[in-house]
Amino acid sequence: MLAHASVATVRGVVVSNWTRALTRPAGSTKELAIGTELVRLVVQVPLGVREATVHLPLLGLTAAEVKVSEAGSGASLWDAATQRATLGSAGIGAGLDVRSCVAVTGADGDQLMELKVGAGKFELVASVV
Repeated sequence: MLAHASVATVRGVVVSNWTRALTRPAGSTKELAIGTELVRLVVQVPLGVREATVHLPLLGLTAAEVKVSEAGSGASLWDAATQRATLGSAGIGAGLDVRSCVAVTGADGDQLMELKVGAGKFELVASVV
């Protein structure tokens, strides 16, 4: 499933493209193979934006079951084993401005990853560990 959205703001156009790589029936207990990609989200935040909040859904899984990475740079953003962000001291490299990555609970009760980012293009991937 592929979707696309964009919105014009006073600072420029914010673009979002996402691919739901996995369709899993509600209540399914079937185990997923390690490395299975759940969702891929490409976000473009315009220059001049100080900070944007990006939500990456985990499709019914918990933060303890997923790895979050930035596909463009290959950098890991979330370590499921320690349930901590794996951001380097200068961000995640390749000139990307990812400031934080934390697990939060959405309005539907499912966990999702909340990332704080600056301006730039980010290709975020959640996959099973």
